[in-house]
Amino acid sequence: MALHERTPLLQSNGARSPTTSGEQGDPTRLIADAVSRISSVSLDPEVIQDILTTESTLGQGYSPTDYGYALTVLLSYREQKVKQQTAPELDLYGQWTQEQAAHKDAEALDKLVGTLWGQFLLHYRTDKEVDTVLWSQFSQDATSGVVLQVADFLATPNPPISLLTHPLTEAAIQRRWKSGRHYAVNQPSTLLQRIDTLVGTPRNVHFIALISKFTYLALLAHYVIYPPGRVSTDGSLTEFIGPYEEALFIFTLSLGLFLPSPSSLPYVGVLAALVLPSPGLAQPGDGFFDVLLIVLAFQILTLHTTPYINPLFIKPFPASLPLAGFVQQSISDGVAPTLLYFLPLLIVSTLLLSSSLDDYHYFDWFRQTLTSLTSVIPAPMETRNMFLIIALAVLFGVFFSIFATTVAASSIKASSPASRSYWDRFGVGIGERSRVVAACACDKYGAPYLFPPPFNLLSAILVRPVEFGAKRLGRSLEFAEKLHIWLWRLTVLPFLFVAFVILKVIG
Repeated sequence: MALHERTPLLQSNGARSPTTSGEQGDPTRLIADAVSRISSVSLDPEVIQDILTTESTLGQGYSPTDYGYALTVLLSYREQKVKQQTAPELDLYGQWTQEQAAHKDAEALDKLVGTLWGQFLLHYRTDKEVDTVLWSQFSQDATSGVVLQVADFLATPNPPISLLTHPLTEAAIQRRWKSGRHYAVNQPSTLLQRIDTLVGTPRNVHFIALISKFTYLALLAHYVIYPPGRVSTDGSLTEFIGPYEEALFIFTLSLGLFLPSPSSLPYVGVLAALVLPSPGLAQPGDGFFDVLLIVLAFQILTLHTTPYINPLFIKPFPASLPLAGFVQQSISDGVAPTLLYFLPLLIVSTLLLSSSLDDYHYFDWFRQTLTSLTSVIPAPMETRNMFLIIALAVLFGVFFSIFATTVAASSIKASSPASRSYWDRFGVGIGERSRVVAACACDKYGAPYLFPPPFNLLSAILVRPVEFGAKRLGRSLEFAEKLHIWLWRLTVLPFLFVAFVILKVIG
């Protein structure tokens, strides 16, 4: 995810299939009902008891599911207040007073969230109970099929800071990422289910997705270095559609369909560049080949800023995300404005200098130098030019990162408010955004029996049609759920074992 953004990408909370949902809350308790009830009363501590108390809890203690439901209700109402738009027909003073009222309500809801979370923590809680509060899912209403959980609101652009930065919440997110639904106690009854929870963790699934992305980048780089249909150095003609091109198409399609978001657009560009020249393929000199070069360069340079599939997620979140957030913020707040400020001067001065010197021979020499390389390197000219740009950009990024993390870091730490959390060592704002990124990644990979690319294509071909047919015919989804689980065990589980061993070695 782009850690330098002020508002990280907001995930969409849509209907989740039974085979990919998280912990199930009480299906009879709807979020919309409670939100409409508390919206007509004053936001005081009695609201908490009103949400917690039902016929099933009357005269009994409250369960973690009850606390999860109450927190989800408060956070859902808070999200409405944060997103509330001012009425356009009001004058400036009316809009200002409406914004102030919504801000005041959001602050009151933040206090209620903190009170409720503290009430839950008054007694000893196991890891599973904490996870139940944060990841139990409840239906928003009776018709839309949308489900909500507390963790969804931790991954929004305006999260509840007191809950997000609570030490137990931080620890729960890190434990959930590393261990998933595997607990030291209360393990599943069957050995196979224990294995599923042991190795089917968000971290392991992400590792397979990351390997798939690296494989995709390697295949795309192979394509632009050795385009099919060109005469090689030994005089043979490379075939147009071979195993590399087929594999590139499969990995591109699977990565584009996995967790769809705006970051999937480059994969759409690659698919278009591969399919549109049919029956041929993209070749050096045409626009489709240039699209592949641009996408490859973009994805290499933004490898650490893409959401959901990111090498930074291999290491513990507090160690990697704040550092990346600091470097990216330094680039966006320092280098980019400076370049933008001097860009007109650079363009004008360069044109004036070139006109005064009539320095066209220099550019001819530069082009001749690059052209002479074709006798040694069989790669196309467009590929070598783009690789030169990538190398220079990476070299500049390395030098700036060294400066930013060694010279400027001390001043940032000195000027930032004191915090005991390791997340906030580069500033409280960066620490908060890094926690949001961690919560978002944990939520996206938290579903059980998740198919990472390229295995998600198998699920789309074999499971989704069965599930769709059962819904249309009004039949039970039990067979689709079993098919989903066993297909996952036969295809994904063996690779998760390998990922489990590798990540244990990495630490």
